[in-house]
Amino acid sequence: REHLLRNVTILRIVDYSLSRVRLFEEAQNAPLILVFAKREPPNGHRVKVAMVNRLEERMEWEIEQGELPLYKNDPASPWLMAPPDVVSIMRKMQKAGPRLGDVFSVNRGIMTSANDIFFVKEFELTDTPGVVLATTEGGERIRIEGELLRPLVRGRDIDAWRYRVENYIIWTHDDKGGRVKEMLPPYAEKYFKRKDVKEKLLKRDDYKPGQPPWIIFRVSEEKLKDKVAWQEIAKVVEAVYVPSRHADPALGTRTLIVDHKVYFIAVEREDLGYAMAALLNSLPVRTYVAAYVNRTGAAYCDYLTWIMGLIPIPEEILREPPRDIIALSMKLHETSGGNENVLEELERLIASLYDLNEERVDAMRAFLKFFQAG
Repeated sequence: REHLLRNVTILRIVDYSLSRVRLFEEAQNAPLILVFAKREPPNGHRVKVAMVNRLEERMEWEIEQGELPLYKNDPASPWLMAPPDVVSIMRKMQKAGPRLGDVFSVNRGIMTSANDIFFVKEFELTDTPGVVLATTEGGERIRIEGELLRPLVRGRDIDAWRYRVENYIIWTHDDKGGRVKEMLPPYAEKYFKRKDVKEKLLKRDDYKPGQPPWIIFRVSEEKLKDKVAWQEIAKVVEAVYVPSRHADPALGTRTLIVDHKVYFIAVEREDLGYAMAALLNSLPVRTYVAAYVNRTGAAYCDYLTWIMGLIPIPEEILREPPRDIIALSMKLHETSGGNENVLEELERLIASLYDLNEERVDAMRAFLKFFQAG
């Protein structure tokens, strides 16, 4: 990127990364056409840009070549596929506070590398106290101690303002520091030491000799805390506050586990969790990220660690989350985002934290509408 910006004159960019039309047969991709001349760009050179969305609508604009990077002083930073008025707003947002990744550690959930063994689709009580009959993701019905089951949230279970628990996990670690248990109760130990199960577990790429076969990977204390989570693949950022404990109707209140398709930041306080969920679901932030997020070439985008880490966070959110934003966020969590009046009021409050007037908000709304159409 830096070489192109400094050493060639970019004449035209045509971005097909959102388009559903496959430019290459039998290949899923996110194509972008770049036309340039092999000469240094003249001062003030403007690039013609066109973007095609999922409905095959076309948006066109011109922008100075030096305005393409996310950070003007860093020509190696991601390029912005957004009109000049939106880019100008993003520059203003960058002055509001530090980047998310400079304040929080962006994490992914746990990984089993054997979901068919660890994940449970459903279970029922048995005549044996404390033992349930569980159906694993692999379709096997096993007897296992109910004390080991934990509610599970997967990437597909997360939407803006809500999460669902539709599966469980056989949890072989402790609930505080996340350390793997050296010993398991009888039914679980018999299951995990069964020849076919054990052989598969020992062949996992992340497994190291000497570890218990039932170890789950990427487990840490941080991943067992309250969190603000979003799914990896979506059209726009869809975030929700996820408490560390979940009241399950069958199991009671237990530690909630998220899998590796869930990205999140851990938070120490509930108020900060609700405020950060509100921020990430807001029009300004969704538009900001849309300008540089990775496209999958299949109508969706990848909201990865580094992409979310670049979001500017207003100082007020970090210093003392505004009570009105917290209250509105809680209402939206209660209604799964189904209250338009509350959404509008929250949009206004978040925009004010970035010092964005109505004209700037309208510009962002128009671009985001185009970006997520279809």
